[in-house]
Amino acid sequence: MAGPVVVGVDGSESSMYAVRLAAREAAYRQLRLHIVHAFVWPLVRVPLGPVPGGPESAGLTRAAEKIVEEARQQAATVAPECPISSDIIEGVPISVMLEQAADADLAVVGSRGLGAVTGLLVGSVAIALVTHTGCPVLIARGNDSAPAEAPVVAGVDGSDATAGVLEFAFAEAHFRDVPLAAVHAWTHSTEDPVDRDRAEAAGDRVLAESLAGWQDRYPDVPVLPQTPRNRAVPALIEASAHAQLVVVGARGHRRRPGPRIGSVGAALVRHAESPVAVIRPAQ
Repeated sequence: MAGPVVVGVDGSESSMYAVRLAAREAAYRQLRLHIVHAFVWPLVRVPLGPVPGGPESAGLTRAAEKIVEEARQQAATVAPECPISSDIIEGVPISVMLEQAADADLAVVGSRGLGAVTGLLVGSVAIALVTHTGCPVLIARGNDSAPAEAPVVAGVDGSDATAGVLEFAFAEAHFRDVPLAAVHAWTHSTEDPVDRDRAEAAGDRVLAESLAGWQDRYPDVPVLPQTPRNRAVPALIEASAHAQLVVVGARGHRRRPGPRIGSVGAALVRHAESPVAVIRPAQ
């Protein structure tokens, strides 16, 4: 049985954007949306209730409840048929989200927010999730302004992460009824025309071999193969400016096993102009 779509919320606009993304993803998958707020203040022994003589609606506990209430309202507006649950959990954001993502189908977080109060950047939560959980992680970069016909972009490098990237990306393109732009960037070290042609042919071959069979599984998804002469990070950041979503692998080299996000994933988490989904290879 599939787990829920889990989203972390801290009251920032970035986290509310993450809630809206997560609600859509839960609706696509017909799964429950679970909204989580990490309540750090009890750990530092800060008074949680209203100040003496203040209104009962004040205080840190009530502020946390309001954050979750707003998140539930935004999720219900985006996906009114989606079942929604929520929880306020005592702990720091990284620990709380790692625990909640352990049984999730998808984990969603904002790209920036109010994490400075705990000395943690929101990006650190995303990287911790990608590094230490097995489920896909969706980071809410960009905004809601992408055109409805904009494609889903998949970063293809031929590594052991590629199958998972394409599986997620094709499903997303199917859900959204948009094309899939499969991007394999390539470079070469000299300007020799023969070397350039060989490098270009090798890039075409990697992309074609990676895509083999996927069109049969998703015949309704138009595929746009792209082999730009560029490094992967700038090529994918450029593609993200015209995409609904960019999907990349958590690591790109077979010779470096173990939990790591990889330079491409880390760069996209911080600089993409659309939401980014990072997929770990199957273990």
